[in-house]
Amino acid sequence: MTHPSPVPCTAKRGSGCLPSDLNAKPVKRWRGLLVLAAEGHEAQLAHNWSSWIELDQLPDLHALTQLLAPPKGDVPQVVVTLPLLASYDELFEVAL
Repeated sequence: MTHPSPVPCTAKRGSGCLPSDLNAKPVKRWRGLLVLAAEGHEAQLAHNWSSWIELDQLPDLHALTQLLAPPKGDVPQVVVTLPLLASYDELFEVAL
């Protein structure tokens, strides 16, 4: 079953799972893929991995990073009201 790659692929790789030309760019790309997996995107990477192998290419790391980045938007304003320290004393007295 062939799945289209969601991002453009640019680096050719050799037979097997490692790139045949281990120069700086493919190594940097592999390191970037490992960082994305460590950041919690391993399921998304695994979903597309077979298509990259079938295409005999590595994904474009910049495009993949943009695709997996959280949506940019306004960060909600959160207000945390701290209780008075005396309320902890009351809780402690009730617990005894």
